[in-house]
Amino acid sequence: MRLAIALLALLAVQDQKKDLKPVNENMAKLKTYHFTLKVEFAGETKLSMEGEMLGVDALHIRTDKAEVARKGDRKLVKSNDEWKEPPKAKREKDADDVTMPHEWAKKMSDGCGLVKREKSDKIGATTVDIYVGLPGVEDAKKAAEGGGFPFISSLVDWTKAKNAIQFSVGRDDLYYRVEQKFEAGAKSGAIVIEFSEFNKAKCRLPDDVKKKLGIE
Repeated sequence: MRLAIALLALLAVQDQKKDLKPVNENMAKLKTYHFTLKVEFAGETKLSMEGEMLGVDALHIRTDKAEVARKGDRKLVKSNDEWKEPPKAKREKDADDVTMPHEWAKKMSDGCGLVKREKSDKIGATTVDIYVGLPGVEDAKKAAEGGGFPFISSLVDWTKAKNAIQFSVGRDDLYYRVEQKFEAGAKSGAIVIEFSEFNKAKCRLPDDVKKKLGIE
């Protein structure tokens, strides 16, 4: 009887842990999704964007200052209501361009290993299970840098920061929100990526831009 209770207790503990590999695999199989991305630090928004993933190598990004579309190595930038290729020097400078949001989420999960289930919650009408990982200093820094925005890692003294990454996973084993939190002394910040419209996101690009980039 005691052995049975002990085994049940062990299974219950194990059930509280999750390997996020299947979630990352499911996200990589999606054809499209909508996303929002914010970076906040010390009470200020350092970066804010939204857009759509439109295929394995296609992305449309919108900020309050710019609009960018890319497919593979080709990129078009909207300026004065006209879509143009960026200058060659600019293209070379942006070699480490923004990572696909789901790939950034994967990089956040890579340094966490098994993550602990904290609770269930709702994002809109969707029930999600919230899992928390506690990456070490180097893994936390790599996770923050994983989106292709080098300035983020310069915000924090990672040797003194407290780090946690929170994954909101739907019952369909997809990410609905991924949030990396970091705290250094009196200053705190977060990288928040939200996903929606799985395989239903519509392309908002003009037909001529889609044609130039080869986006269907």
